[in-house]
Parts: sequence; structure tokens; C-alpha cells
Amino acid sequence: MSFSGVLVETAMNVAFPILMKQFGLATNTVQWMTSIYLLVIYVIVPLSAVLKSSFKTKQLFVTANLLFFASLLLDALAPNFAILLLGRTI
Repeated sequence: MSFSGVLVETAMNVAFPILMKQFGLATNTVQWMTSIYLLVIYVIVPLSAVLKSSFKTKQLFVTANLLFFASLLLDALAPNFAILLLGRTI
């Protein structure tokens, strides 16, 4: 999972020029996407230990997948970058 996290972060950094061109954004706006992603990871990692001790693995797995598909749907229907960013964070 650590490798996947580093891979996604690197892919986001490499994609900055493409995201800036596609959405017509400034560099600092796209950099916020990486910052928010890292903050979410910073919160989720320690929280996962608490969640694992409080809930069954199946419940966590199902919830994580439902959130993933909900954010994927939100991204697909997003009319602008702010909603797209929210979907990525979820």
C-alpha cells in the first residue's frame, strides 16, 4: 500500500501540466490537490488502526468500496474542478 501511495503521489505531480491545461488552472491550485491528498492520507493511516479494532474487516472493506464508487461517480459527473477535487479526496 505504501508503494501505491507513492506511485499515486508521483503520478499526480507528473500530471500537473496536463491538469493545468485540461482545467485551465494555475500551478498553485493544482498543487493544492496533492496537499489535500497527503493530508487525507495523514489522517487515514492512524485512523485505520482505530477503525480496524472497532469494526469487522468485511464492514470496512464494503464501506471503503462504496466510498470509492461514490467518489468515482462524483468525478464522472463533476462540472468543475472543485467538485472533481472533492471526489478525489473522498
